[in-house]
Amino acid sequence: MPLQIAIADDSAAIRSALRTYIESHTDWQVCGEAEDGQSAVFIVQHLQPHVLILDLSMPVLNGLEAARQIAVISPKTRIVLFTAHTGERVQREAKKVGIRSVIAKDGDATLQRLVITVRDTACNDAADAQAA
Repeated sequence: MPLQIAIADDSAAIRSALRTYIESHTDWQVCGEAEDGQSAVFIVQHLQPHVLILDLSMPVLNGLEAARQIAVISPKTRIVLFTAHTGERVQREAKKVGIRSVIAKDGDATLQRLVITVRDTACNDAADAQAA
């Protein structure tokens, strides 16, 4: 079964770029997209993806608020915050709400860094499941 990934970002261009890049990996599939935090909560609740790539600055609910709700309704979904805002405060708040990693939207290597993080997150979860 392919790794199921959902994308939540208010930028259609970023969602499209992420979808294209993610789906270039044959063992990954984008199962849903959201343009705001409330929609992100909805798609995670209904689709139960393995990983959610989540922006911080979105309408309706910001990424931290969405992550807080997602942690309750889908604790197995791993969240990677993909944002232009990666300061120390954001890092601390992200960890508090259960976000696994924070990746900066900051240039050419960004998508490669994101892919490595998603792969590491999925691999760590598989190892945790085998150990249980």
